[in-house]
Amino acid sequence: LKITTARYFTPSGRSIQAKGIVPDVMVDETAEGNVFAALRTREADLTKHLTNGDEAKAAPMSEAERTAEQEREQEREAARKRLEEEAKKNPNQRLLPEYGSDKDFQLQQAINQLKGRPVMVSKTLTERPEVKKEN
Repeated sequence: LKITTARYFTPSGRSIQAKGIVPDVMVDETAEGNVFAALRTREADLTKHLTNGDEAKAAPMSEAERTAEQEREQEREAARKRLEEEAKKNPNQRLLPEYGSDKDFQLQQAINQLKGRPVMVSKTLTERPEVKKEN
């Protein structure tokens, strides 16, 4: 199965393949944070994904990369357990997002940013740090 057949670039010509656009300000989905962020799968998480043209050719995984992969798998497992616990709750207790309302946390933070007010930045890590490749 081939998901991507083209490379992605910004209008200025910078490659965003396998990385995407990194926001200037990271904001969680809710005021409590985003506990299910580890369950998100991005193109870069897939095996044999197209790499950014700036990256070196695929090399065997370094020890740091293997450690980072194990940590991501542990985070995913913890998030899966939290998701299972959340699914067991009464459906009336679960809060569904109200997009565009005055209770939309991300929208409120965007409005705060535009008005020059303080913004509650992400409590959880949503962008993975670069893994240093060992040479």
